[in-house]
Amino acid sequence: MAEADGEIVGHILFSRVAIVTNVGTVDALSLAPMAVLPSHQRQGIGTRLVEVGLNACREGGHRIVVVLGHTDFYPRFGFSA
Repeated sequence: MAEADGEIVGHILFSRVAIVTNVGTVDALSLAPMAVLPSHQRQGIGTRLVEVGLNACREGGHRIVVVLGHTDFYPRFGFSA
């Protein structure tokens, strides 16, 4: 969650997902939703939410995160199609 002047201006959520393959199931996380109030966008808040969130995922031992989102925003964090 991101706050400014005591107001929540952004949030991010990671949910557990199972990726089912022909050889078994892989545990992963899904990044969604991530949102920042329009009045606070383009100030680095979304970037910081993703950076801190992904670091928390790594520290928690998670190795796979998937996202369905803006193709111009998420590649800077290592996501690819």
